[in-house]
Amino acid sequence: VRIRDENDNSPKFSHLFRAEIEENSAIGTFVTQISSTDIDIYSVVTYELEDDGFGIFRIDPYSGNVTLISYIDRETQSEYALNVRAMDGVWQVRTSLTITILDQNDNAPIFSRDHFKFFVVNNAIVGSIVGKIEARDADSGENGVVFYSLRCAQDRFTVDPSSGLISLSIPLGNYTNEVFICEAEAIDGGMPALSAVATVEITAVGDKIVVPRFANRRPYFALLAGSPNGTVIGQLKTEPSTSCMRVLTDDDRFVIDENGTLSTRSNFPTSEIGRSITLRLAASFEQFYASSDEINATIEVTGANLHPPKFAQKKVTLSVPENSEMLTIVGIVSAFDDDPGINGRVTYAVDGNDFGQFPFEVNVTTGVVFVVGPVDYERKEIYKFFIAASDCGVPPQKATAQVLISVVDQDDNVPQFEDDSITL
Repeated sequence: VRIRDENDNSPKFSHLFRAEIEENSAIGTFVTQISSTDIDIYSVVTYELEDDGFGIFRIDPYSGNVTLISYIDRETQSEYALNVRAMDGVWQVRTSLTITILDQNDNAPIFSRDHFKFFVVNNAIVGSIVGKIEARDADSGENGVVFYSLRCAQDRFTVDPSSGLISLSIPLGNYTNEVFICEAEAIDGGMPALSAVATVEITAVGDKIVVPRFANRRPYFALLAGSPNGTVIGQLKTEPSTSCMRVLTDDDRFVIDENGTLSTRSNFPTSEIGRSITLRLAASFEQFYASSDEINATIEVTGANLHPPKFAQKKVTLSVPENSEMLTIVGIVSAFDDDPGINGRVTYAVDGNDFGQFPFEVNVTTGVVFVVGPVDYERKEIYKFFIAASDCGVPPQKATAQVLISVVDQDDNVPQFEDDSITL
């Protein structure tokens, strides 16, 4: 008795497939071979790439050989996820093929500008930071690592090969308005290495340099766990304003742009909730890099901001004598928030008054209301306004309380006759 085989079994893949190929490989380069098994005797298995292999790869339907049919660039796309079908005329199955594009050193570093210009005071000490040069390389791994060198007359300035920070190596003495021209080179770590050059102009000055100062000396920000890369954390301002702010702390998860916007360059999982991160920030005028103001900014990773602040009293009645001196304390408003950590941290502000020269202010952290302008009973007897309490969560929540301040009259006006003379 002969049993005739029927095609009643589908092909089977033994595993998921992965392959690697270098970018810039020639058309026709072999990538990998796809294979499967079919226990039916007479079945003929053929292969097919779904989505036509994105027009970049093809598969031989009988051998399963995958080859390159188009130019590939790792900087455009570093990995391709393909689906492969195996068919025996009746049955078909699918598997995945992941192709990783390996980097070649085909991109030279590019300086952020062709000409850098910095100023330094002539009495700066050796080691003072003068400025920073920066170049980027689109390649990955060692091919994308950039190193710096600097050539200057008399070697007055040197550059840190990794950070690009330029520092003073020889005292300037009495040089004033003297211009030093240097050539900077950025070279990558590839084999063979590629490089780029830029001009660095450094001027020695004798005048005192004005340094911008951060308006908020102790900024505290909340970062919601799970927020995506690029999330804005907060805004920093300086007086006078400057477009040159930077993160000094060696933590590449954060970046600050020319507008003072502090944002993330990484994701922060929920496992980091409650963690505080301290960043050292600096601000300077771009060409006066060495003269900078520095502060510490604290970032707390938080969970959801569930509760708004609540005032102990929704309506607060206070009084103040007229002619009170500046900074006289009038009273206090108080609010609390049930959230833990920074989500429960409450700040206060006068909410939307339209009185012009408003004579009262509230301390942002304590809720103390105090005098900041002239108070005159004869001009205004009662001030009615709102104070807002906001938490520091993401997004922040707010509550308001009404404040009534009665101005208490003082005997500060002498009697006046309606007429200078009276006839009886």
